[in-house]
Amino acid sequence: MRPICLPLGVAGGTSTSSIVIMATFALDGREKCGGLPVQRYSPATLAARLGSEFRLTQQAKESAPDPLGLGAALQLRGVQRQA
Repeated sequence: MRPICLPLGVAGGTSTSSIVIMATFALDGREKCGGLPVQRYSPATLAARLGSEFRLTQQAKESAPDPLGLGAALQLRGVQRQA
């Protein structure tokens, strides 16, 4: 499976000053979801993946319920595209 190219996908779908809200699995989150491996991010690793074109505006860590009743550690982030 090829990973989605976040910088191109997000940059291609936004314009300057656009705000994007993302939810990703946290570093201490699960390693698989639905039997498939997931990519986990910290604020620093996601910022590196997005590049300098995006600036972090907000972040939070949440635990979301799943169908099995287990919590999934998620990182929620708001990023803004720079000029």
